[in-house]
Amino acid sequence: ITRQAIWRQATMVAPLTLLGTGLLRAEANGLSSAVPWFTTALIVRTETHRLLSSAHRFVLEALTVGDLRDRVFGLAAAARVTLDAVFLVSGGRSRHANAYASGGRMVMLTDYLIQNLRREEVDGIVAHELAHLRRRHPLLYTARWGVIWTALAAGGLLMAGLVRSPAPLIGVPIFAALAVAALQRRSEGAADLDGA
Repeated sequence: ITRQAIWRQATMVAPLTLLGTGLLRAEANGLSSAVPWFTTALIVRTETHRLLSSAHRFVLEALTVGDLRDRVFGLAAAARVTLDAVFLVSGGRSRHANAYASGGRMVMLTDYLIQNLRREEVDGIVAHELAHLRRRHPLLYTARWGVIWTALAAGGLLMAGLVRSPAPLIGVPIFAALAVAALQRRSEGAADLDGA
């Protein structure tokens, strides 16, 4: 298991654990005792994500001219997807062939992907990312997390007053993480079908 994978898991597990602890505190001692735990969960989520991003020293470079930019915009036009920008993500020593679609109608491709995959493979990956944009997956993914965090906090507070045993509260963060993972897998499958 790589250090990057551990950090990625920390951005999920640590805040959910803190949130679960806050729910237990709310049940035992009232709402005011949970607020510090909820606040800490939000701070930890934000900071672990920031640290993970800065640890890789990624540099975004907007592609304004060139064959790659023209190919990506051509694929977008053929797929009837409005695209605002294409970025090359320079990962320094990172050896990850990856691509991302952003809710801001952008596609990002790592330099490692461009340097190590054939043109047809890159085009297939771009088609997959464009399918995410067409289906609005980046926006839906963000909205899912917002709804889940809100539901966790609200549901936990309601349950804290109604449930005597902490057992149901402990499962809430785990269920939330699994629900988001399942929805994400479904989105990936849909993008695979559309991009093919």
